Order: sequence, then structure tokens, then C-alpha cells
Amino acid sequence: MDERPQVSDRQCVVQWMVAAQRQVEAGRRDRAHELLSECLALEPDNALVARAFIDNWRALAEDETRRPPKRFLRGRSRTIRQVGERLLRHSRDVGALEDLVTLLAQVTTSELLSHIVPVICHVEPRVSSEVYRIAAEAMTELGRLEEAVVAWRALADRDPRDEEAPAVAQALTSILEAGAAAATRGLPSGDSEAEEWDEDAKEIAVLEARAACAQELARSTGDAKMQRLADRLAEHHRDAAIDIYRRRLERFPGRQDWRAALMRLLDQSGNPGAAAMILEEAPEPPEDPALLWEAARVWHRRREFERALEAYGRAIKRLPPGQEAAETLAGITDAIELAKALGREDLASEWTKRLALLL
Repeated sequence: MDERPQVSDRQCVVQWMVAAQRQVEAGRRDRAHELLSECLALEPDNALVARAFIDNWRALAEDETRRPPKRFLRGRSRTIRQVGERLLRHSRDVGALEDLVTLLAQVTTSELLSHIVPVICHVEPRVSSEVYRIAAEAMTELGRLEEAVVAWRALADRDPRDEEAPAVAQALTSILEAGAAAATRGLPSGDSEAEEWDEDAKEIAVLEARAACAQELARSTGDAKMQRLADRLAEHHRDAAIDIYRRRLERFPGRQDWRAALMRLLDQSGNPGAAAMILEEAPEPPEDPALLWEAARVWHRRREFERALEAYGRAIKRLPPGQEAAETLAGITDAIELAKALGREDLASEWTKRLALLL
């Protein structure tokens, strides 16, 4: 039987706090970080421990003279969650909450901030306006427009002197309104299967309208924040459209126009290999003009030049009247260059004349 005297949690905390202070004095804040983490695990209510932990953590994060120790980096994500949860349960120390949020904003992602900071604002509304701003910035960064509008309006109510908050809230509202307007343009067909596709088309239209509105706002204002949002919304639009067209092709693999749209989106997302796979999975040779263009691009990239040249030629012959889309013009230009490289001056000359008619 072990007859050694038992050490209480409080005794451990006191001993580890003293040891952590010695590590700080010796310039070993990474070791102090580990000791203070253990102290918080034993006494999450201890405001003195929480303050020492946050002060040490801030010093580590702001130390630009060296990279943070690997042990600190490995434990950082876990510790953020643990400390955030503990301070949420014991939120009387407003200063500790503000310090935590400020530190989180420096070292972690908008995704984590979006989960923690709004809850902190709800649990302890006395926190500073800067905490509300961090919440609003995180929601905007993630493209969560409805929540971002609420957050910016809350900041505007909190600090009436803040001129940016109402302006951003209004801009985001404009983006939401553009999506809502796009959603009302389609009419239900009355057919259940067609209505399912109508919902898909509506989702794509809404996301596309939001991305376009954000891009226009970014262009007109030159605001870097708005440009990041526009890029994020464009990514949302592309990813949603990819999922929709994948689902459609699973049910109707013969729809070549949908296959072409999916290939184009995958290529735009930086995944040309997946686009090529979608082409190879087609049950029939490409005949639709849009799919012929995508097939030509895939074969061109894969250096199957004769197949690419044939697909370019068939796509150009199927050009509908008045087709002047930038992508089409670029496709014809690629076809002309390939024809010249393969010594097919006859095709290059023919397609150059066709291109001239479109310009």
C-alpha cells in the first residue's frame, strides 16, 4: 500500500505556478505554457491561473525572434478549445475573455473564431467592441452572410462612432438582396422532377448573383475585405455547382451539356485530372458543342493533339449564330495555334476567318 502523503490539486497548482514563473524568468516560455496548461486543467475557475496563462501565451505568440517551439504548436489547437470552453463556463472575468479573443484572432482560423466569439458576446455582452468586431470579421471571412450582417449591426449598435460597421452591414445586405432577386426569376414547371432541377438551378443562380454582386462591390470600392469575400463566395458557388452537376449526372449520365458544365467547373477549381475523368466516364462520344470544347481542352492538355484538333473542328462547326463568349474566342484561338503547330495551315486559315467574323 502506498503510504506517501497525497498532494491536493491546490498544492499542485501552487507548485506548478511557481515552477512556471521560474521558467518564464529563465526565458523558457514554452515550458511555462505546458505547466500553466496543467494548472488550468486542475482549476479552471482560478482567475490568477487564467491570467498567467494568457499573459504567457500572448508573449509566445508575439515573440518574433524565433519560431514557436514544436511542443507549443502541437498543443495550441487543443489548448485553445480547452481554455475557450473553461472561460465560457466561468466568464465573470471580462478582461480574461477579451484577452483570449484577441489572442485567438492572432493565432487561429476564422472557422474557430466563428464558433467561439459569438458565444462569448452572448454570454458576456460587456466585452469590448473589438471582440464584436472580431466576430463580425470572422463571419465575413467565411462568407456566412446572414450571420455577418447580424454581427456588424451588433457592432454598430455597440459603438455608434464606428463608421465601418453600418457600411459593411449594408454592403452585405445588398449581396443578400441580389441573391434573393435571382431566386425569384425562375418559374416552377409543375413537374416534380423538373422542380427538383429548378431548385438546383435556383441555388446556383443565388450563389452566382451573390458572388457577382460582391465582385462588383470589391471593384467599385477597392476594399480588400470585400475582395476576399467575393473570392470566397465565388468558391462557394463553384463547389455547390460541382455537387449539383455530379448528382445530376449520376441520374442522367447521357446529358452532355451537364457533363461539359461539370468539367469546366472542375477545371476552374484547379482539378483538371478530375475533369478528364468525367470525360472518360461519358457513355457516348461528345457531340454537344459545350462538351466538344471541354473535350478538346482535355485532349490538348494531355498532348493527344490529333483528337484535340478533331474536337476543336467539330465544336467550331457547331457554333450557334452570334456566339461571341470570351471562352469561345479563346477556344478558337487555341485551336488555330494547335493547327499551325501540327502543320494544318488549311484549318488554321479557315478558323482564323471564322474568328475574324466573331470579333
